[in-house]
Amino acid sequence: MLDTITDIVSDIIEDTAQECILPYFRHLKAGDITTKKSPNDYVTVADIKAEQYLSQRLKKLVPGSVVLGEEAAFKNPKVFESLCYPDTTVWIIDPLDGTKNFIKGQSIFGIIVSMVINGETVAGWINIPLHKNVMIAGEKGSGVWSQGIKLCTTSFNKELCRMKGSLSIEIPSLNEKIRSKLWWGSAAFSYAMLLTRNIHFAIYRTHPLQPWDHAAGVFLHKEAGGVSGFIDGSQYRPFPIDSTLILAPDEEIWQELAHTVKADAAP
Repeated sequence: MLDTITDIVSDIIEDTAQECILPYFRHLKAGDITTKKSPNDYVTVADIKAEQYLSQRLKKLVPGSVVLGEEAAFKNPKVFESLCYPDTTVWIIDPLDGTKNFIKGQSIFGIIVSMVINGETVAGWINIPLHKNVMIAGEKGSGVWSQGIKLCTTSFNKELCRMKGSLSIEIPSLNEKIRSKLWWGSAAFSYAMLLTRNIHFAIYRTHPLQPWDHAAGVFLHKEAGGVSGFIDGSQYRPFPIDSTLILAPDEEIWQELAHTVKADAAP
């Protein structure tokens, strides 16, 4: 049986971890770490090598495709224009999500890849190499799978007070309504926890929300039965945008979270 593109890309991502990332884990030298926009915005030699490796393998896999990578976008913001190319496969990649954790020698980091055509995400992959080598992958209409198990996000208790969530921002009015809130410093890990039902919902707000952090995760969450959208009710699309993104197991919980976030932001 021929491997599907999901399987092939999964193998490429795992190869990337083994060849370009894990050899540097807890072995970074001072010269292997630099900064980008701010003194706290780090990039390592592992980030750069992983993006180069992924880019070469993915473009070879689908001739004529283009890559939008986090590190390339920092150097040349015009690469975002590729998202508007008609009938073109665009690979959006975060070669090492959770760079600060990686630098500290913490295992909470991952690789994120999504496939976008005509502005729509049609496949996604999240790999957490040092967390049981979790690989989560899915194509449009084919479900979401990890280690041979089909994932589903929807079978949760309806009470928000019994739920755990991942929040990239502080929402004081939510503190008393939920069981606990968590943040690991890695969108890849947060989405992996959401998709494997270790947490029940997630709320993200950065300026902007970047597609390499969220395109794959939002797609996989939806394919697994979850409900997501921006705070104004509009649907996520894989472009940079300033907004608040909410992911929940069902519409009822999504609405309750959105109402609470809006109330918290009210003057």
